[in-house]
Amino acid sequence: GTQEKVQLILVMSRAAKLYLLDEPIASVEPKSRDFIIKTIISGCDGESGVLITSAIAAQLEKIIDEVYIIHKGEIKLSSTAEDIMRDYGKTVSGFYREAFRC
Repeated sequence: GTQEKVQLILVMSRAAKLYLLDEPIASVEPKSRDFIIKTIISGCDGESGVLITSAIAAQLEKIIDEVYIIHKGEIKLSSTAEDIMRDYGKTVSGFYREAFRC
């Protein structure tokens, strides 16, 4: 958990237009996940974007705007989180679990 936090702080301290984060909360305990999410939010200045890959959508739902679900190398869904909730009546993670029977 500590190594992931330090790596994230180093990445988010750079002035980048796009941050690519691969599973930033996958290997950390729930308490550290909140720290990581807050670090991601505070590291964005409104001019930059963040691309996060994650299989743990429930933890990220409060910060995501757009959702791309990729299955076997093919984009199965491209939508906003808001549209998924409105159109399907489900959270992003609920939609994913139902659509892919996870």
